[in-house]
Amino acid sequence: MKKFMLFLLGLIPFALGFIINAIMMKNQSFLLSYKLIDIMYILFWGFIGFKTCEFGKTSLESAIIANLPAFLTLLLNLYQENILGQYWLNIFGVATQFYYLPLINLSYFFTF
Repeated sequence: MKKFMLFLLGLIPFALGFIINAIMMKNQSFLLSYKLIDIMYILFWGFIGFKTCEFGKTSLESAIIANLPAFLTLLLNLYQENILGQYWLNIFGVATQFYYLPLINLSYFFTF
């Protein structure tokens, strides 16, 4: 049961990405503090990782299970972008983009 909970915690970025997108689309003149969202997200993710590191047999197993949705999303993104050349026009194409939406501003800052 704890391993399933870890996997579900790994799905939190989907919900957060959809919420951020809904806010951005509904209030296009409203400027969100994206750096604050990024920092809060990283701190929250670290807190979740710290609290759930003993849900598996080892800390490594817990980290792998919790980050499995991120890995699968990354594989789907790579497949859609590099092999297909376009994103799917369904929930899977949208969700794979929204998964990393909370961290877009932070990644842009590090890649100049």
